Amino acid sequence: MANFRERLQDILANTSAKLRELTFACGKAQKQQQTRQTAEISKVLVKRPSRRRSICERCPDTLLDHAVWTFCQQLNRYTAADIASLPTDVSQKVLDQLIRSNKLDLETLKLFCGQAIWSLSLTDYPTAVNDSWIRSLYAAHLKRVHLSNTEKITDASLRLLGQHTGLADLRLEECPALTDAGLIHLSGLASLQKLSLASCEGFTSAGLQLLSTLSKLDSLKLELCNVSKLDFLSGMLRIRDLDLGWCPEVTSETVTDIAPLTCLSSLQLARTKVGDEGIRSLHALHDLRRLGLAGTDITSGSGELLASFTNLESLDLQWCSIDDLGVKQLSALYQLSDLNLGYTKAACAGVSALTTLSALSRLNLDSCDVTDLGCSALPKLTALETLNLSDTKVTGEGLERFSRLHQLTNLNLSYTDVPDEGLLHLRQLTCLQSLNLETRLFTDQGLRNITTLTNLQSLDLFGAKVTDTGCVYLRRLKRMECLELCGGHVTDLGVQQICHLRALSSLSLAQNFRITDRSAPHLASLTRLTSLNLNQSKFTGNGTHALHPLKKLEFLGLSSTKVRQHHAERLQVAMPSLQTVTV
Repeated sequence: MANFRERLQDILANTSAKLRELTFACGKAQKQQQTRQTAEISKVLVKRPSRRRSICERCPDTLLDHAVWTFCQQLNRYTAADIASLPTDVSQKVLDQLIRSNKLDLETLKLFCGQAIWSLSLTDYPTAVNDSWIRSLYAAHLKRVHLSNTEKITDASLRLLGQHTGLADLRLEECPALTDAGLIHLSGLASLQKLSLASCEGFTSAGLQLLSTLSKLDSLKLELCNVSKLDFLSGMLRIRDLDLGWCPEVTSETVTDIAPLTCLSSLQLARTKVGDEGIRSLHALHDLRRLGLAGTDITSGSGELLASFTNLESLDLQWCSIDDLGVKQLSALYQLSDLNLGYTKAACAGVSALTTLSALSRLNLDSCDVTDLGCSALPKLTALETLNLSDTKVTGEGLERFSRLHQLTNLNLSYTDVPDEGLLHLRQLTCLQSLNLETRLFTDQGLRNITTLTNLQSLDLFGAKVTDTGCVYLRRLKRMECLELCGGHVTDLGVQQICHLRALSSLSLAQNFRITDRSAPHLASLTRLTSLNLNQSKFTGNGTHALHPLKKLEFLGLSSTKVRQHHAERLQVAMPSLQTVTV
């Protein structure tokens, strides 16, 4: 066997030629858009093992990247000694590339045992990771380990991880087999700065008490753990980021143990039983920048207390019983850039008082009692980039002054009473990238009124009365990547128009029962598609053959069509990226 370093040099020397030969897909695959389940529950769900990592694999950008990529392709030619001869940064790059391309298995991981590896990230790794994986990797310089969504990691792995005394970042999320008994092995990780045990329901306050000696912790995430008492925090005075979200046993009484953590800049208490008294006990946390209180027992009685956190930049009060009185008191939070009031009792008077928040860039008023009167104050918030007015009483009149919101990139008007002509007020919002118009008041004329929004990348017209005529106007929105058009009025002619949008990566045409196999060749031209929903159309098995060119497609919805399971299975043979087909 030739010397490994010589092989590496050969790889680099031939890079230019090899790069020309590379034909695999470049770029990041877009995250599949979550589609609505309006169709009947699928009779058959055909899945293949996840290939997301290989889909997202990027083309090598540099000579070194290409050398690493080529090495991984020829891995069976090398030994642990070859890997040991690599520079430290290269061996880490090789391991990362194997993980990204979904080529790491237990035997391959053993090649890295004792090597100069500092990071192992197997978050949502599709292969069944178990204790043997942790046992096979001993690396003296290991600093970071990320594991999640695995049922086969047990307390034995915690014992093994406890031997890596240099660990600074440990993430063990959604590992249901872990218990309090294993936490004793983590108590000696004196260098640990970041620890996430989110969604590990086997951990309780009693076990977490064993970690009270981790005095260097900067971040601790315990979301969805069985936490009640918080006295284990007493030795963690350096914590800046604490997540106790969805821990229903955390109450106003127990959060008093958080008060001494004066370094806190981020605190998540969503869906806990913390109320106004609990907020009062936190008054000394002057450095708080982010505070999550969604779904807690907070009322307007906390308005003044919340206003005392003058450094707040993000505040989430969704589902809280706070009304205009409390909202008005938030107007003193001048550094606030992100405010979530969705599903609260906020109304026009409270919203009008927020005009003092000149730094506000994100505002959620979903399902609030806001009318055109309250909406008229919003254009004074000229820094707004994201605005959610879903399910409010806003009409076209409320949008009259929206032309001032020059920085707005994301606007949600779903389930409002904004008619087609009201959208004329949006024509000057040329920075808009995402627009939700899920309302049956929206028609073809409405689409014509927004054709100036040429930077739109995402458009939700789920229940809109858009026909083939409206699809002609869609052609002008060349940057569109995500489109949902499920009102039932589009035919094959409309699909032809939509298929001029070559940048589309996610397309939902569900419930358009007049779309047939004739659309298949046109859809096949959208080669960037990763998600395509044709549920409740007239597609048949014959039409699926024409979809084979969609090599990046990960999800295909064909429920309530004439496509059958054997058609779906053939599709997955021909389309290697296709993970899920509903029939």
